[in-house]
Amino acid sequence: MLAKRLSVAFLLSKGYNYREISRILRVSTGTVNRVALAYKEGMYYKTVIEKILNDEKVDEFWQEVGGIVSKLLSSGGSKSGTWRYLKEEIRKKKQGKVF
Repeated sequence: MLAKRLSVAFLLSKGYNYREISRILRVSTGTVNRVALAYKEGMYYKTVIEKILNDEKVDEFWQEVGGIVSKLLSSGGSKSGTWRYLKEEIRKKKQGKVF
């Protein structure tokens, strides 16, 4: 249940409303409300979610860098196949994001 509560806090931080969260995670709106109150009061949820969001921003940054580098180096030459593969993998990873 802790994982679902952390998921609730994460979705709240992303701007989802209570009903959407309830439907997505299959928890009651009461659970969403309790987590929202704890999150707003700055309890441990806020610290964990801020860490997750920070890590997410770092990952997005490196994905952008990888995308730019792979785009530049996949344009031709004898070793461009590896860079084209990397470019395609980055594209797939971006499309696979749920949130």
